[in-house]
Amino acid sequence: MKIKSLLLPITIIGLIGFSGCSNQLAEDVEPLASAMCKYIGIQNDLKKAVEGNDSINIHLFTAERNKLQIEMTILNREFNEKYGDKIKDQKFGKKFKREMNKAIIDCPHLSPEDRDRIKEELD
Repeated sequence: MKIKSLLLPITIIGLIGFSGCSNQLAEDVEPLASAMCKYIGIQNDLKKAVEGNDSINIHLFTAERNKLQIEMTILNREFNEKYGDKIKDQKFGKKFKREMNKAIIDCPHLSPEDRDRIKEELD
């Protein structure tokens, strides 16, 4: 009898805790998605500079890309330290991918094909 009376409060606490984790995951994914969006933009700019044989901008965009790669490495390391073994869990991987897609869908540097693919995955 006591188990039945505890089941509802435990379920509610679990759902609140789970939704809190989801919000925390979304907050932790946001800087990764932002850095990835910037990286896509830099890659696009670098591609145009290479196609235009613009050596000054090639140098500038390459340097900017290298700085961003360092930033992304740090962000990934911090994320991995925080989530540790959860990263290997398929269920967590699906949550992560969904949060990443929601965070990056508005990136202005996405190609139309990538944006359509992400929209399909979110639906």
